[in-house]
Amino acid sequence: MKLLAKNHSPRSQGARLSDNDLNTLLFLANQRLLKTQQLYMYRKALEPNTKEKSFSEKIRRWRKDYQLIKDYEYTLGIDGFRYKYYRITRKGIDTLIQHGLLPSSWDDVQISKFSSITNIDHFLGTQEVVIRAIVENISIEIESLVPTQYVYTDIENPDLTLVKPDWILKLGNLHLNIEFDTGNENLSVIKDKVQRYIKYSKQNPNERHVVFLTIIDD
Repeated sequence: MKLLAKNHSPRSQGARLSDNDLNTLLFLANQRLLKTQQLYMYRKALEPNTKEKSFSEKIRRWRKDYQLIKDYEYTLGIDGFRYKYYRITRKGIDTLIQHGLLPSSWDDVQISKFSSITNIDHFLGTQEVVIRAIVENISIEIESLVPTQYVYTDIENPDLTLVKPDWILKLGNLHLNIEFDTGNENLSVIKDKVQRYIKYSKQNPNERHVVFLTIIDD
């Protein structure tokens, strides 16, 4: 996504926020849900000297002292690895709107629904792929698109969605469609999905589409 920098007061509702702070919060708002390490990975790409300990303390202040973000805890498997993940809060959204980083239309976004995702390991696994692609190309203006807001409809039947990627990265007319497989999809389902991508690409010859199939490891 495009990084934005605006002139602003050094304080926002009690929180001292730098341009990189604001862009990190903006990134979280756009990506919906992110783990601590994923936020840190992005922040370190913006600011290479960032230390993990100091960033974790910043996250704690954003959550506890300023209520800019909300935290959740997830356990992977029975008695498995536990970690925290976060979403932006209404106060966080208001702060970004005040600084001109989000349009006022975000007032109507139901951000509480960001955390209602049931298959959280699949979603955060997808975000891992997205973030690695973005941070490795941080100097390039890559659009990170929520699939529900960028729908691939069938020209022959506009009410039909041909295919819905897990996430989309866009650079000019190039679309990187990320498909994250946790091992639950059989080969016939994957083949059918690829065929629908092919159909959509043929209907939209001015767009370039790449399908990136990723599989979760142990």
